[in-house]
Amino acid sequence: MISPVLCLKTLRKNKKFLKLNNMQQSNYKKGLLAEKIASIYLFFKGYTFLSHRENRTKRKTGTGEIDLILRKNKTIIFCEVKYRKTIKDALYAISDHQQKRMRRGAELFLKKNPKFKTYDIRLDVIAMAPWKIKHIKNI
Repeated sequence: MISPVLCLKTLRKNKKFLKLNNMQQSNYKKGLLAEKIASIYLFFKGYTFLSHRENRTKRKTGTGEIDLILRKNKTIIFCEVKYRKTIKDALYAISDHQQKRMRRGAELFLKKNPKFKTYDIRLDVIAMAPWKIKHIKNI
């Protein structure tokens, strides 16, 4: 479970990472920060966090990785976070192949956590650009 307080403390400690368009910063670090910002954004919209970076392994399994897994009421939300220079570029980064991988990752999560079988399922995208966030529900 991700704590928004912890995320805010992390952001305060790493002020240099707030400038996401810094060319010296690795894409991996940008992605991690974008996920932390998205988690804070969604927390304040009433979502409860269940897992972060689910199904990540050192080997490629083909099941797909889920950036954020959240719950709101009786719905489980599997969320992909994309950061690009523009919102439009971030939205174009979600391919059909990636959506299929998200679905496989969601299925794997539900197999591992049968208590959520009665919940509704939704796939969302958080598209981010410098100082902009767009939440696309039910892709």
